[in-house]
Amino acid sequence: MIHAIADSRPRFSVLVPVHNKAPVLRAVLTRLVSAVRSYGNAELIVVDHDSTDGSGEIVAALDPGPDIVVCSPVGTAAAARNLGAAHATGTHLTFVDADCVVAEDYLERLAEVVTSVNAAAVGGHVCAPVSSAWVADVWQRIHVPAGDGPRRWLSAAGLTVERGAFERVGGFDETKETQEDVEFCGRLRRAGYRIWGASALAVIHLDNPSTLAGFFRKEAWRATGAFDGRTRRGSDRPTLAMAVHLALVGGGAAVSIRGPGPEMVRLASTFALSFAVPSFTVAVRAWCNRRLYRPAAAVVLYQAYYLARVTALVQSSCGRVHKMAASAPRGAAVGDPLPLRRPCLPAIVRPARHRR
Repeated sequence: MIHAIADSRPRFSVLVPVHNKAPVLRAVLTRLVSAVRSYGNAELIVVDHDSTDGSGEIVAALDPGPDIVVCSPVGTAAAARNLGAAHATGTHLTFVDADCVVAEDYLERLAEVVTSVNAAAVGGHVCAPVSSAWVADVWQRIHVPAGDGPRRWLSAAGLTVERGAFERVGGFDETKETQEDVEFCGRLRRAGYRIWGASALAVIHLDNPSTLAGFFRKEAWRATGAFDGRTRRGSDRPTLAMAVHLALVGGGAAVSIRGPGPEMVRLASTFALSFAVPSFTVAVRAWCNRRLYRPAAAVVLYQAYYLARVTALVQSSCGRVHKMAASAPRGAAVGDPLPLRRPCLPAIVRPARHRR
């Protein structure tokens, strides 16, 4: 009698939240299906939350396709990830964004990292495609870590978490539209879990801004998650740097308008103060990551980055006051805290046509 040998490798549930990613979705899912089939002890779960661009039809037509497709009419990407996790059977939850391409042997690499390091969460950095515009190319290259090691947080674009750790900290905060991965990793660390970054687990992000204006808009949107009043910030270096940058820019403006000395000297002082924090940030990045890549372009991007964070802070502050004023019960003060409500996400679970 022949007995089946149990697979002792980690079982991965690959979870992909999808919202309006039709231009890149087929390439992303085709690669993930291939990676899951290559590894064997894994499943692919796609959560389509309120796509209106034909993404749902692309998922349905894919053959071979995902093992499970979950449809949800509303919700954030964080809620979609939690919903997918509720249907997962794996020992590890592997989150991949719908605009990120993984290596064909991604799950084999992942199994090697998971079994060789003592960490509850592992993942890699996010790369731009080789043909990217300078904005995406420079921004993502200057953020590539120098080597493998512990991390404060990892992007949910390519993040794997032990199922037990995920459940113990309560999953992603479904009320957050952005930076839910930063907040989630913060809770993991405070619970005593280790987070590990590995270069072998890098993913390629396809949907990147191609202009400086597009970069500014995307970073302003991302930064709203840092100022929504629900993230425990602790020692937040980007926000501290933003505050110093604002102070120096304000000081530069004052010097330019009312400072002593010749006009050219005042203008030079203003320019130097305005670019001091972006230049310092680029220098620190280069030192930490042991590489200096297109420093002038990197300084320009960090100037836009800090301005985007200021914009997000102003918009979030104004939006919170307006929302609290509109939602406060009659007789309640505007400053009274309001309870957070987690959105209810009805699901339709549909097995795909192909199963291994």
